[in-house]
Amino acid sequence: MELSRSVCILIPVSRYITNTIITSFGFSISAAQEMGFGVSFFVSDLGGFDNAREKLLSDALALNPAPMYLLWLDTDICLTEEQVKKLIEFMENRPEADAASGLYFNQTLYRPVCMRRVEGKLCTFCPGEGEPVEIDAAGMGCMIIRTRSVIEKLLPSKGENRLFLYDLEKQVGEDTHFCNLMKKAGMKLYVVPDVCPMHYGGYVGRKHFEKLF
Repeated sequence: MELSRSVCILIPVSRYITNTIITSFGFSISAAQEMGFGVSFFVSDLGGFDNAREKLLSDALALNPAPMYLLWLDTDICLTEEQVKKLIEFMENRPEADAASGLYFNQTLYRPVCMRRVEGKLCTFCPGEGEPVEIDAAGMGCMIIRTRSVIEKLLPSKGENRLFLYDLEKQVGEDTHFCNLMKKAGMKLYVVPDVCPMHYGGYVGRKHFEKLF
């Protein structure tokens, strides 16, 4: 499989483009290029985040050669250039990692969008400051994925099933569904606590979370 030393940025959008995503997008391009990566990108406003993410991933995997990394950005996550570099550096230095997420917090519940499985159930998890740790699921607001892992590990186990799917009965979002499939395929997902971006519209950081909970 031929890969290019590049990062493909994938952005699912709702009704409008905010200044937040324009800033994150610009910083992401700058960070990748400074680290010697080429940059491509796809944006989709296909109805529903599940449909948009499915289309974005399909578009990215159709590139020839395929990009080395897929960087997912939501329109309400504001990443800095340094944070993008840290995500890429983590993947470069940890070949065993298939994916990594920044640590951000829910806009209304003020809990980390980061989970570990306890007795078979996904539970909110807040890592300590410092070293990245392996987790079971995270939101895809700022997640970087190794393309080779998707192609070699995830797609062969996919079958005819969708990679992004809402499960209203189990109250599972499309990003959690995708993370569940990654784990079933043997992929390793990490959270990088040093990358803690602003979640626009209701920002809460680690200190707020610790005071509340």
